Amino acid sequence: MNDVLEFQEKSIEQQFKKVGRKKTILAIDYHEREYYGDKNDLWVIGGKHKNGTCWFHKYATIEIVSERKRLTLFALPIPVFSNPENVVKVLIERAKRYVDIELVMLDRWFFSGHVIRILNEQKVDFLMVAKNTPKIWKLNQSVYGYEMNKSKFNLIIKRNRKWATSLGYLPEKFSKIYRRRWRIETGYKKKKDFKIKTRTRNPVIRFFFFVVEILMYNCWILMGLLPSVIQEYCGKLKRLTTRVFKLKFLGIP
Repeated sequence: MNDVLEFQEKSIEQQFKKVGRKKTILAIDYHEREYYGDKNDLWVIGGKHKNGTCWFHKYATIEIVSERKRLTLFALPIPVFSNPENVVKVLIERAKRYVDIELVMLDRWFFSGHVIRILNEQKVDFLMVAKNTPKIWKLNQSVYGYEMNKSKFNLIIKRNRKWATSLGYLPEKFSKIYRRRWRIETGYKKKKDFKIKTRTRNPVIRFFFFVVEILMYNCWILMGLLPSVIQEYCGKLKRLTTRVFKLKFLGIP
């Protein structure tokens, strides 16, 4: 696994050499891949029934969602990095090598004082949906400087939605900003166009294939920013689809 993580790090570094650093909005999320083997195999996690199975291999990724370059910066296998705070810390540390972080968005699964403490220690602005704990459920107005497990943040309440954030914007802006987080879900759908099918039960090999998938997806995004190269190899196109990219640039039918 250490070799796979090192391979991923060096490959992502090569992809970002010519992208340039800039302020970017990032999203952290989990992604499940269906597993149809023995549920007792290593690193197999249970979940909601999906596509004929309740068992999955799970990965966490951090991705750019602020612009056309919706690139993946790093991925981690779960449960190797099982604690949410550990996942967030490693992903943010890796992302800082390539971009300047303007904001990190997370879903309610990451809502805890431990995760918020890590975000504060990393000195990054964050926005996440807060869980309705018994104490928070009773609140009917925003609390600036709310404290949970010795971690301070702004708890913004608007109608039925509660936000945990380091920002001080008006509540009306939060929904508009947070909508960008769904771009990470679109990215997962596109990554499946590069999916490597396998029957191996080895979770390290499966994660390696997921990393290769990420690298090919990033190449597709970056190639879409080079219209002169696209025209040379593909002729005039309105947009570079994943199918055309695989055929013309990767030689995959």
